[in-house]
Amino acid sequence: MRSISVRRFRKWGFALAVLASSTLPALAHESKGEFTISHEVHWGTLVLPAGTYDYSVEHHACEVLLLRPKAGGGGHFLFANAVSRPEEFTPNRLILERRGADWYVTSMAINDFGEVLEFPAPPESTPEPRTKLATVASK
Repeated sequence: MRSISVRRFRKWGFALAVLASSTLPALAHESKGEFTISHEVHWGTLVLPAGTYDYSVEHHACEVLLLRPKAGGGGHFLFANAVSRPEEFTPNRLILERRGADWYVTSMAINDFGEVLEFPAPPESTPEPRTKLATVASK
């Protein structure tokens, strides 16, 4: 029983730390925008149907991405698996890869930060994944 309480405390403690740090303007920098996907995609453990989505990325020790369907509904928090900083300008965009019959978001370029957020996808089931780009608009 005690270990369940400790796990809950750690989980909620981490969530509260992320929320508390987002209130510190000196430490936080934010990028907002929207994107449209034309077909169902997998993003981490999420499965997003085709549609338009609003996003917000907060720049902290780790990038926190909030996704909300433009049509309404609940939002989703995602954490980048890794962050890279390309030397050349990279426009805002999503990078999608096809694995088998499904499409996966593998990265998101945020030119406000000059960063590319990397997201995990399952191991390749085909020798050469096909890559597709989607445009992301900043506000």
